[in-house]
Amino acid sequence: MVLAWEGEDHFVFFDASSGDTHLLSVFALLLAEVMEGDGLTQTEIRQRLLDQADPELLSGADVSQVLEMHMPRLAEVGFLLEQAV
Repeated sequence: MVLAWEGEDHFVFFDASSGDTHLLSVFALLLAEVMEGDGLTQTEIRQRLLDQADPELLSGADVSQVLEMHMPRLAEVGFLLEQAV
C-alpha cells in the first residue's frame, strides 16, 4: 500500500508481507511507476524516466547513477519484486 500527500516530497509504503513501513522519495515512486512493465532493461527504464519525470526532479542528475542507487534499496524493502536487467 502506498500513501502520498499533495505537496510532500516523500511517500509511505507499507509492506503487508513483512509489516514494515518505509518512507521513500518521490523519485522512488516515479521509478516504481515506470517499471510497471515486465522485462524492462535498465536502458528502457532510464528512457521512461527521462520521458515522464518532471525536469526539475532530474535536474543535473545522472539518471543511470540514480537508478543504481535507488533500485537495490527499493527491492530490499519489498517495493520492487525484482530488479531490472
